[in-house]
Amino acid sequence: MSIEQEVINLLEKLISYDTTNPPGNERQLGLFLKEYLTSANFECEYYGLNENRGSLIARKTFSETGPKLVFNGHLDVVPAIADEWSSDPFNAVIKNGLIYGRGTADMKAGVAAMIVAALKAIALKDLSGKLELHFVADEEKQNLGTKSLQPYWQDADYVVIGEPTELKINTSHRGTSRFNLYFLGETSHSSAPDQGDNAITKAAMAVEVINQINASFNTDDHPILPQRTIAPTQIRGGKSENTIPDRCILTIDRRLFPGETKASIEDEICSNLAKADLIESRDFVYDNYFFLAAGETDPDTPIVKFASNAYQETFGKEAEVTYFSASCEESLFTDQNIQTIIFGPGSLKEAHKVDEFIRISEFEPAVNFYFNFIKQVLGTQ
Repeated sequence: MSIEQEVINLLEKLISYDTTNPPGNERQLGLFLKEYLTSANFECEYYGLNENRGSLIARKTFSETGPKLVFNGHLDVVPAIADEWSSDPFNAVIKNGLIYGRGTADMKAGVAAMIVAALKAIALKDLSGKLELHFVADEEKQNLGTKSLQPYWQDADYVVIGEPTELKINTSHRGTSRFNLYFLGETSHSSAPDQGDNAITKAAMAVEVINQINASFNTDDHPILPQRTIAPTQIRGGKSENTIPDRCILTIDRRLFPGETKASIEDEICSNLAKADLIESRDFVYDNYFFLAAGETDPDTPIVKFASNAYQETFGKEAEVTYFSASCEESLFTDQNIQTIIFGPGSLKEAHKVDEFIRISEFEPAVNFYFNFIKQVLGTQ
């Protein structure tokens, strides 16, 4: 059977498991992969988060000495509204060289390609060290899967994340901070607005401050990453059309550079709002409900050399090293000083969309890259 067909067969099976997050339900897929990889002589263990959620680690030890290489991929997918799709999102459809289905690009094809490459690699006789496949829950929300497995990956030397990169080597990504700004006021009848304190008006003024902060990022200069951004993404306020609102919630999305922290973002926002006289302790609350730091691996580190060599062997040309345009879990590893890259089949342009798809032509080169990378890192020759 060809490499391409192996990936197709496995990907079709992976897509058939509805691992929509929320709620996740990764358990059944994790147990399927446990059985699949155990039969291929991996030592497998399933780690539950709760009754229906969990992550899988598949281990292969070639020697007690040597590097530890971890392949990381997530099992959960974003929601798909079936009525909006041309076909069942959890029943793979092959058409014109494409496979359609939820999770094809993000990132069950990456998981399938990693597995096929690993099965091919363990047949080699000249490997040393350890190879581990970590297939995790909850990447799309709170990263609970990878975080819960930290005791098992924190001693890794190298990590590869199989997010969709269009088969390019990615060494960094911007982080994400999401927070709510709560503006409080006082109600009155809408015919007498001066008798109230309009919370939506405060939020509207805050939007102008947010836009000014975003404009200040135009001078950003990072060797690889695009400029930082900040944008309002949701606004909720008002009880009725004839009442001055006493409460408004503004949701903000901020994309981060390496080194920026939860505290530094809060200081940035609050200090700028204070300058605009929009902060008083009685009528303002800042709530950062999600934070994922930026990730960055130095292009001069060994993992990038290994990846570049594997790329040259796979594609017959010099590697293109760039950035991952969304956030991902790289920073969880780089924060522990683990060299990490992101590489996988598929494109973010197709991720999270109706009729998500991936090009079948990317499967064989993805498998070959992973295989060649394993040889670069764990090979004894």
